[in-house]
Amino acid sequence: MAEHPPTPHLPPAHIQYTTITEFPPYRQTLPADIAKLVERLAVSKVTAIKYTCTARWIISPARRVADDMFFHILSGKGSMEVAGRRARFGPGDLIHWRRGVPHAATTDADDPIRVISIHYTATIDSAVYLPELVGFPDVLRLCFV
Repeated sequence: MAEHPPTPHLPPAHIQYTTITEFPPYRQTLPADIAKLVERLAVSKVTAIKYTCTARWIISPARRVADDMFFHILSGKGSMEVAGRRARFGPGDLIHWRRGVPHAATTDADDPIRVISIHYTATIDSAVYLPELVGFPDVLRLCFV
């Protein structure tokens, strides 16, 4: 049986993103104040759905969700508005919509999105919601597409 060369673990160079290959040293321990928060962290109500949006998919008017949600874009492109902030998104982006914050979105008709939608609740001491405490951005640009 012929052996195949190993598959590279990094994506090839691309004009739309940069692959980071050098990272700062990884911290083996958390700072004491963060470690105390992590010990009190609880994640619950996690659901994930993978789906393909049609060319006419839209969230409008803006709505609020009762939990926090990640929207991992597998392919396609679109735009969104979160609390008055507008952003474009595309393959590899990880969108975050916070509970109670109005959001609207649409897909490009000529390049509809495929996504994994992950709803969850993450709390500290059953009161403070993690995304608010950490200050998650609306769109996280991931480099492993």
